[in-house]
Amino acid sequence: MDNLEFINFKRQTEKDLKSLRRKNFFLLLIIVSGITYFTLTGFNSKNTVFFDSIKTKELIVVDNNGNERIIISPMISSTKTRTRTDTLSGVLVLDENGNDRVILGASPNVNINGKIVRRATNGPYGLAFNDENGVEKGGIGYYSDKRLSVLGLDGPSGEGIVLFVPEKELFGQKAGIIINDPQAGGQLFYIGANTKGERIINMDVQNKGRFSFEMDTTPSAKISFYDYFNNKEKILLKSNKK
Repeated sequence: MDNLEFINFKRQTEKDLKSLRRKNFFLLLIIVSGITYFTLTGFNSKNTVFFDSIKTKELIVVDNNGNERIIISPMISSTKTRTRTDTLSGVLVLDENGNDRVILGASPNVNINGKIVRRATNGPYGLAFNDENGVEKGGIGYYSDKRLSVLGLDGPSGEGIVLFVPEKELFGQKAGIIINDPQAGGQLFYIGANTKGERIINMDVQNKGRFSFEMDTTPSAKISFYDYFNNKEKILLKSNKK
């Protein structure tokens, strides 16, 4: 090989090497880009999936032991985990023992000391929460048949505190708070306003009597108390109409 042929060979070889390096560079760039793309999108997509909407008849969330802990369904009844067999509708939260702890939706039945009892009226739509035995301890709801909003907290003997607001009136009352004895039962206090415009405070001593303090809104407003046990009424204060 003479000098001219060697020079041409050298130039061609250098040219081929440069071309190969460029191809390798672009190939490496493609590989790196591919790895980066799948790292940022491919693997993450296994953990994060976005939907505009999900349509299903029932959704059940289980814990690590396979116990049903959250059920979302229009017809919640007996399940593999749930101890109760009555039918509810909405979102139900269960504890690890299968007891109903929270219900958001319609609850026509209530657990009273272990016995499932149907409510006297159509069950309200609202939120109810139970203790570790599934016994109801309170809730807030709206009764469509009575047009009534209620918030209640329960004690061992039943309803402890009840706050109610009817759309119009309930037994002549526009709104009120009832406080019962949480252990022995029976009313202790009632605070409310009736449709006559009177403000009422009742204080009860079980089996001994009731004092009722009332203030009306007439031009001659008065504050009186009524001793139900002795059937006596006494006016404490009365404004003078001018």
